[in-house]
Amino acid sequence: MSENDNKNRIDIEKMSGSAREVLGAVVGLAKTCGNNPYTDDTIRLICDTLLELNGRCAADGQLAEGGTALGDACDAAGLIEQLHAEKYRISPGCAVCQSRCGNTDDYDIALISDEEQEKFHIKEELIYYALELAKAAQRDNALYSDDGYRLVLLGVLTVLSYDMSVKGLENALEQAKNLV
Repeated sequence: MSENDNKNRIDIEKMSGSAREVLGAVVGLAKTCGNNPYTDDTIRLICDTLLELNGRCAADGQLAEGGTALGDACDAAGLIEQLHAEKYRISPGCAVCQSRCGNTDDYDIALISDEEQEKFHIKEELIYYALELAKAAQRDNALYSDDGYRLVLLGVLTVLSYDMSVKGLENALEQAKNLV
């Protein structure tokens, strides 16, 4: 991994628990979009939430404990509530499901720390590029409805929860890099 790649990663272990919960809810919503019709507003909510996380980064670019990264549980709870409301709007059956499949559940971001080192670092870099993709949509609102952009953004977020090969993760990372 190059020195530049080390700069372009979010240190998961430095993220506050609240920030990890919000990011996990974003991943859950992204996974829900894989099997359900979603709208530009869904993508906008995902991006806005990622931008909120990014806006609370410490000066070194790390999502940190305390006031710089959703340290206030009330902030996180409100964001998670919005993400869940959207999830249940686009997939109403998930809200009342008696036999949960787990496909649309929030993801426990802390599980990434258990990955083998190479996958762990690629997933940290994928989080960084998810934030960069959200910034790109903020600069160019047309991206919210661009199918190619949407597939890459949702793919980057979704693969965070998958146990996949290094090659598959690198492919997702390359697609994200090509869009920012």
